[in-house]
Amino acid sequence: MQDPAVPNNLPNLSSLGGPVVQFDASGFETVEVSFERNKKNVSAQIEYPLNPPNTETDRALSSGNGETVRELFCPGCSDQEVALKRCHGCILADHVKQAHPERAPPVPRGLQAVYVVDNLIALIDNNRNVFIGRRPPRGMPTKRVGVKRTLHRSRYANPFVIAKKGFTLAESLSLYNMWVSNGYGRLSQDQVQEGVSTAPKLPSMEEIIASLV
Repeated sequence: MQDPAVPNNLPNLSSLGGPVVQFDASGFETVEVSFERNKKNVSAQIEYPLNPPNTETDRALSSGNGETVRELFCPGCSDQEVALKRCHGCILADHVKQAHPERAPPVPRGLQAVYVVDNLIALIDNNRNVFIGRRPPRGMPTKRVGVKRTLHRSRYANPFVIAKKGFTLAESLSLYNMWVSNGYGRLSQDQVQEGVSTAPKLPSMEEIIASLV
C-alpha cells in the first residue's frame, strides 16, 4: 500500500547538515500468514515496508564522534517498557550496536511516557531523532501546539502487527528479531512458525511489579 503522504524517493535529513538518508517508508505490503499456536491454527497480518532498511540506514542510526546520539521513538511503548526490553526499538538498538561497535548506538524511547509538552516538542522536532513506528500515538501534540515535524510510517516499523486475533507481543518481538537478523528480508512460513514457537513467555506487568516488592 502506497502512503500518499510520503512520495517515493523523498529523503529525510539524517542530521542537520549531514548526509541525506530516507528513514520513512514509501509504503507497505500486507501479507497474510497462518501458524500453529497451542495446537490451534491462527492467522495474522505482516506489513512489510516496500523499501526495507539496509546496512546504510542501519549505520545512519548510529552516531560518530562529535554527533549527538540519536533517539528512536516508539509510539506504542513507554520508557518503562523500553527499560524492560519489551519494545522493538531495543532489538533495533542492539542490532546497530553489534553492527557498528565503533559508533554510538541509538537510544530507544517510548512516546507513551508522560512528557511536558514543550519537552516532547523539542524531542520530536530534533532531526537527529528517528521515528520507528507505523503512526504517531493518539493524543500526541500536533502542529497546532508547536510541533513542526510530521511523523510518517517508518521503514523500521514493526511489520508483525500485534492484535487480539494476530501476533502476541512476545511473538511479535521474536519475529522482529528474526527479521532484523535476516537482513530485513521477508520471512518464510517456516520462519514465522519458528518465531512463534520459540517466543519466550513474557510476564505481565503485574507479575513484574509483584516480583519487585
